Amino acid sequence: MDMKEQLRPLIDDLGQSEVARRSGVAQPWLSAWLGGRRDMPIERQVQIAEALGFEVRVRLIRKRGGGGDGGPRHGRQKSDGDRES
Repeated sequence: MDMKEQLRPLIDDLGQSEVARRSGVAQPWLSAWLGGRRDMPIERQVQIAEALGFEVRVRLIRKRGGGGDGGPRHGRQKSDGDRES
């Protein structure tokens, strides 16, 4: 479930105008986002969530069947002074 789906019932309960006032996000922008006519930057979504009394936490989940390098997993990262093996 994305953040919009989680916030929508709360926004509907309070009303878009009140959420806009509390969050500082313009009501037309909020309406367009909820209606799927405009994307909302994650920073603004966090602003809305915080204005509604929520703390936003991000959880990274590895893609299924995703492979890819994924970067260092354990131990220390190689520094500029390390030799190639």
